Amino acid sequence: MKIKKLNEDVRGEMYQILNNGKEFILFDIKAGMARGGDYHTTNQYDLVMDGEVEYRRTLPNGEEIINILRKTDYIMSPKNEPHIFIALEDSLVLEWTELGKFQKELYAPYRKIIDERMKK
Repeated sequence: MKIKKLNEDVRGEMYQILNNGKEFILFDIKAGMARGGDYHTTNQYDLVMDGEVEYRRTLPNGEEIINILRKTDYIMSPKNEPHIFIALEDSLVLEWTELGKFQKELYAPYRKIIDERMKK
């Protein structure tokens, strides 16, 4: 297993975990901050390991669904469906994809939310 720090900013820290050819991302989000704002070519899975987050996703018809996820809650983001996590309290999340490797595209409306929150 290999662990590499990918990022640290006002939102918190992000790590890449490589294990048996599969990639996992572990990140923390400080209360009020957001992460994600993208979509993937395959299904993505997330496990909230600590804290509480607002999870938003945009369906193909443009409808936005909002869920509150707490410690031990698990969610699947279908492929090509934009999603974002907004921390309601300091939180820790583990994520992975079906392919075991992340391929993502940014989703401008959600990236705007992330950028605005980082400026506060």
